[in-house]
Amino acid sequence: MKIAIKFSTYLLILAVSLGLALVQCQSQTQDAEVLTPSEINLLKKDFQIKLSTALLKDKSLESHIKIDTFGISIFPRGAKNPEFVLSWQDLPTYRAFLKKYPLLAMQQYPQKTADTAQMKDSLAQDFPVVQPHNSMPLQGFRIALDPGHFAEDFKTAVMEGKYISMDLADGTKIRFFESELAWLTSRILADELQKLGADVLLSRDDYKYTAFNESYMDWYERFIQTQKEAGNAAAKLSPQQAFFQHFRKIEFEKRAEKMNRFRPHLSLVIHYNVDANNTNWNKPTPHNNSMTFAGGGYMKGELDKPEDRFHLVRFLLGQDLENSVLLGKTILQSLEDSLQIKPITEPNKQFFLKDYCLPSTAQGVYHRNLTLARKLLGTMTYLEPLYQDNIQEVRYLQARNFEYKGKKIPQRVYEVAQAYKAGILQYLGQ
Repeated sequence: MKIAIKFSTYLLILAVSLGLALVQCQSQTQDAEVLTPSEINLLKKDFQIKLSTALLKDKSLESHIKIDTFGISIFPRGAKNPEFVLSWQDLPTYRAFLKKYPLLAMQQYPQKTADTAQMKDSLAQDFPVVQPHNSMPLQGFRIALDPGHFAEDFKTAVMEGKYISMDLADGTKIRFFESELAWLTSRILADELQKLGADVLLSRDDYKYTAFNESYMDWYERFIQTQKEAGNAAAKLSPQQAFFQHFRKIEFEKRAEKMNRFRPHLSLVIHYNVDANNTNWNKPTPHNNSMTFAGGGYMKGELDKPEDRFHLVRFLLGQDLENSVLLGKTILQSLEDSLQIKPITEPNKQFFLKDYCLPSTAQGVYHRNLTLARKLLGTMTYLEPLYQDNIQEVRYLQARNFEYKGKKIPQRVYEVAQAYKAGILQYLGQ
């Protein structure tokens, strides 16, 4: 079983092998902040509160972590010996390390040997300094956007299960799909942010594309051919079976990889919601609310992998969770101000908020262990701005009543993108 060496020693190893100034960072941090016994006691209480209110939805997961007078220890399930140990006096250094080199910290957890092949790419990147001014208030900021889903047409959207199809009482036929809405919103938002000086990354290059920069069916054909050549039973999978059994997981990982390597100041995962109580979404609902998700809310079995336990450590010790909640809160307020869509107030109205989430300190923002809410490093928010099946929204989202770059699109997605822009500006202004 791996036991962590003292983290100050670990930093020295990294500094020597990579020629980085981590030792200087460590020295400065330790000189500036040596924890007193009273400070340690406060931290212990704060961490325990954070674990119970934001991180651990299932109490059985408490066995993965021990907080005592020495420091913090992390355990695999059922293990007697910890895989990661951090003393209180090394905590300030590790926090600084997590903040400055999150990719490196993730790659190295829980191993304590330097892997220069993996680390150089994430550490050698040089980015412009943030220098906002009146005409370009986002100059130097890096913002990553993830347009949810990938369906290139209605048929693929049906396979994903992310579409709206209904006939209204007046005979109006409603038919649209979330992937296109999310893409259009993200593309408009990217254009708006770039005008203000931001460097923007989209996790996929077109609404027809997956994160692999090809359509799902192109990926599927390559996948089936590879499986045939290898003589694997997976060669007989249908497109829908391959999607759920293989593609969905690796595509989430690809999105997270692309966005994390960009080292964004902010990441937005952009979706549109539905009323979970409106079975099959083939009739309109009178309800309409917004919500957003941050990381945390781990359920039983969700800390079985070392990477998952690293993110637990990251959320517990750093400020990613708190910053993500504030970002989500700010954007939800902007949606309410701009579109009069209120954040949801009663989690029982949507069963998954009660069953799979923990409420945050902000109305409408929930801790939920969604793949990207967990895997995206730094400040992020997973946006679900309205119910697509709402009686008014179905008409707004169906309409092609706004021209954007020569294409007719729903004005509603433009309005949502503008609300996101306003929220981002307000958050970064704070």
